[in-house]
Amino acid sequence: MGGHSLLPKPSTPEEFAVQVVGTFSFLLGVGLASQILAVRARNGRWPVKEVLAPLGGFLYPALMFFWAMDPWRFDRPLPWAGTWAAGLLGLALLCAGVSVMGLAMTQLGDAWRMGTDPEQRTLLVADGLYARVRHPIYSGFFALLLGVWVASGGIFFAVVGAVYAAVLLRKARQEERHLLDVFGGAYRDYLARTGRFLPK
Repeated sequence: MGGHSLLPKPSTPEEFAVQVVGTFSFLLGVGLASQILAVRARNGRWPVKEVLAPLGGFLYPALMFFWAMDPWRFDRPLPWAGTWAAGLLGLALLCAGVSVMGLAMTQLGDAWRMGTDPEQRTLLVADGLYARVRHPIYSGFFALLLGVWVASGGIFFAVVGAVYAAVLLRKARQEERHLLDVFGGAYRDYLARTGRFLPK
């Protein structure tokens, strides 16, 4: 008896890449929505500024989705585009990125937040992934950006990914300045022994 799946079995590497990017656009959108609802439940307000201003809200998963609907309508393929190796490597990077982001959010526990709030005071989390890396959620998102670019094999996500990477770098620096103000010397010691996105 044959099994059924939500997605048809891809017959070409191009179809596989489309399925990978399209599926993860949905997963990323659901993940962002769950974060927004969690902030709403915790703070009693919608995190409009934190979501829309820093990362463009649902823009990135929307771009992934629309690319998957018609991959080459507004893109130019790179040399490795349309190969099984690119699709599989992109899938591996996407899975790794989402896994790291999920684990990092779990390890933050009650200290997890979206953006920086001068009025908010939380515990300094320095164990788990945070024992080696200051921003593992962003590290996971970098892996996700790279995975989308590799799987899609186009210039479009190279440009979009570079823009998002620059935004994440700026956000990481802002958060570090905020945490220095909050925790002082304890955070300065933490900065000295950890890497920003990769272990020291």
